[in-house]
Amino acid sequence: MSEDVEQIRRAAGRAGRMTLEARAAATALRRADGVTWQSLGATAYRRRLEERAREMDRCAEGLALLQRKLLVHAIAVDHQERMLARVGQQVGATVTATGATLDRIAPWLPGGSAVRAVGRLP
Repeated sequence: MSEDVEQIRRAAGRAGRMTLEARAAATALRRADGVTWQSLGATAYRRRLEERAREMDRCAEGLALLQRKLLVHAIAVDHQERMLARVGQQVGATVTATGATLDRIAPWLPGGSAVRAVGRLP
């Protein structure tokens, strides 16, 4: 797993922690709603607290979605890196095999020594 994938996973972890914090804030706002006094001011206070709690719930939902998307992205990046490594190995094996073939057939080709030199290029 590359450093890129690790960084994406760490970002997902931070989003997860922020989700928990937002949910805790919404819960705290709803607990503060339990005031016993009655007045127009108390009604307005409760309404504002509930609005803020709903906003925190929406933030928590967005952060949870971000966390899931980051984890999916980390999986995709890890998969692509593995695929690229396999392709790199296959290309390296093909180049090595081609060089060996050129070495074997170079004596029969015009300009054989130049062909043999190309086969040994890194």
